[in-house]
Amino acid sequence: MDAVEAFAELARDYCETVDRAAELGRDLFLDTIEPKIARLYAAGAELGSPFAFKDEDGYEAPPFRDHSIHTRLSELLGHDAESSLPLEISLSVSLGDTYHDLRSGLAAFEDGHREAAAYEFAFGFREHWGYHAWEALAAIHSRRFPYHH
Repeated sequence: MDAVEAFAELARDYCETVDRAAELGRDLFLDTIEPKIARLYAAGAELGSPFAFKDEDGYEAPPFRDHSIHTRLSELLGHDAESSLPLEISLSVSLGDTYHDLRSGLAAFEDGHREAAAYEFAFGFREHWGYHAWEALAAIHSRRFPYHH
């Protein structure tokens, strides 16, 4: 299995866990998703430059547009007021935006457009979902282990 296939497996696992968030319940979901985000972030960093990937047929991954994931996560996780971070992070938005970007790349990967998927994964890591994944890790960590000055 190469790096792109391994990343797609991690992305699929993350998305499936987010899809099951309500079934897992808040605490188990956060305990389950935290190490998945950490592995996903590390694998995204190892993908390298998105411009190393070229899709010969010009395929563009369709954007994933189901925004109900934000609502479902917000209902499960509640307000982010309990975070002790000195910055404003919406955990449901960070998890949801990461989900959207990964779903777009997965759609390309599952349709057999490996290079387009690799580009989506790598570009999104640098420009969007990587930042949101980092935010989500920080917010979850802050909830579990509040930082006191």
